[in-house]
Amino acid sequence: MHTHSVVIKNTGKLAARNVRLPHRLALTPPLNFSVDPPTDFTRTPLAGGGEQIIFPVLVPGQQVTISYLYFPPLTYGQINLPISSDEGMARVLNVLPTPQRPKWLRTIFQVLAFIGAVTVVYFAAELAFWIKAQVP
Repeated sequence: MHTHSVVIKNTGKLAARNVRLPHRLALTPPLNFSVDPPTDFTRTPLAGGGEQIIFPVLVPGQQVTISYLYFPPLTYGQINLPISSDEGMARVLNVLPTPQRPKWLRTIFQVLAFIGAVTVVYFAAELAFWIKAQVP
């Protein structure tokens, strides 16, 4: 059994209309997937075979996760095609969506890492000078 997920997020400032997520294969039985959070969508067949999921509207900031379940020998590369909407093609990012730390906290971590690096270099130099002083 195989599984994968596709996350679609509208990062623009305007609503994305008719967001289309096409699938390469027309499967019998149809492809098993779930949409989270529950959002209105339709399944329509494609002319050359396969089908697509159409989300009528994704408002700015809205994120939808489509999780697939399928069986061998089918793999994820045989399922999804490029995503598009009425506004154009979507940009694909192969990452896991994770919460980002606030900028002030990242700045503190960077400052502490810099202080630690300077301290290590300082002690390495002191150790080198000490070793040099010990050698006759």
